[in-house]
Amino acid sequence: MNKFQAMAQIMAILCEDAQLNPKSPVYKIVRLAVSQRIDIFGPDATLARVIDRKPQILNQIKVLAQWQARGRLLPALEF
Repeated sequence: MNKFQAMAQIMAILCEDAQLNPKSPVYKIVRLAVSQRIDIFGPDATLARVIDRKPQILNQIKVLAQWQARGRLLPALEF
């Protein structure tokens, strides 16, 4: 699997619950975090990490959205 394929699969997994809007700043932050993780761990390992940690990642995305809605600086996404 290459980086593009992994990114598409991971974002599809994270968008299943309709929490992420592709036009939102939070979506862009999540894509950047996923891209960085793919560069560090590789596509297959990053996909596995997202699948294993999906509930925790979605909770972090909720927090990011709340911070963004209040106009504050967004914390980093960790997984």
